[in-house]
Amino acid sequence: MQPAMPTLSASRRFIVLRACPGLLTGAALFSLTSCHTATTTNARGEEKGTFAASSAYTAIPAGIRAEIKAAKLRDSLPVRGRVRMIDQVLKVANLSFYPNSALEVEALGLDWIAIFAKVLNIDGPASIERTSRFNLDGEDGRDGRNAPQYIGETGRNGLNGQDGEQAGDGKSLDVPEVFLFAQDILIRGAAPGPTIPRSEFSLMFDGYPGGKGGTGGRGGNGSNGERGTPSRNGIWIDCSDGPGRGGDGGSAGRGGLGGRGGDGGDARNVYLFTTAGRAQSMNSIYRSQAGGVGGEAGETGANGSPGQPGPEGRLSSHCGTAGRGGRPAPALPPCAPGRVRGRPGVASDPLNPIVLGVEDFQDLT
Repeated sequence: MQPAMPTLSASRRFIVLRACPGLLTGAALFSLTSCHTATTTNARGEEKGTFAASSAYTAIPAGIRAEIKAAKLRDSLPVRGRVRMIDQVLKVANLSFYPNSALEVEALGLDWIAIFAKVLNIDGPASIERTSRFNLDGEDGRDGRNAPQYIGETGRNGLNGQDGEQAGDGKSLDVPEVFLFAQDILIRGAAPGPTIPRSEFSLMFDGYPGGKGGTGGRGGNGSNGERGTPSRNGIWIDCSDGPGRGGDGGSAGRGGLGGRGGDGGDARNVYLFTTAGRAQSMNSIYRSQAGGVGGEAGETGANGSPGQPGPEGRLSSHCGTAGRGGRPAPALPPCAPGRVRGRPGVASDPLNPIVLGVEDFQDLT
């Protein structure tokens, strides 16, 4: 039995950001060097003073900066195995990754998440990645009811089976934009070289794949036709009534239509913030930001079985002329294919690291 995955617990904040003109344009923002004056505050909201904030820092939406500053700074977080991140903001002085470990982001559906580390210590291979644990498949359609079966010898036709229910469509899920802040980066406890191999560390934030459409419900079975009415002897040695015709078999219910595949989620931007001395190394970090695969269409449910024709009525001793049996139910055409596959999501290009000053990092702390 595997141990339970550790969870980072705290309140989750849901914030919707309005688009900001010129927000974080990657390489262009990386080259900014001008400064603006910013005011720092303490935990009680009291002003501590001003500092020369970089243009890159002030370009970060104020709401995101405020959320990061308000979050409590943890001393350390050792990432062993797979650790789940369910909060919008993770803020830690020393974020250490052990070999074959991953920080798994579960706060999907939010507009953004932020990971802040004064020191990012990697003892790879390790990764930060979005979770894959959500099931977005559509619900299967319910099976159609079988037709009730008559018991008797009246020659009644069988009843039709109920059609299967249409299945639910696959669902979609958006991934958030990612803001990763690392004031310093260490590889196995030492300063990194100009490149950080993919085998050491990677950021995996592909769009979430669309859910598979549900399977349509199976059609109900048609009931059998009843036996025909029996023949009757006359008063003398004759036949009063010949045997009755058997009832026709009931038609089968059609299988329900399969659900549409869910659309694949779009990949979002991953912004990397660091200091000038670590920008080249951070730029080499492998990042996967492919669009999510569209969900498959669900299968159409199978047709039910048609009812069997009822046999002719029973012969009495004086009646020798046979009746005839009922007719079988007509065969249904093959099931229609499932509905369409979901569209794939759109990929996002990796952006260059964005350089912040030491005082910018201190303000977020």
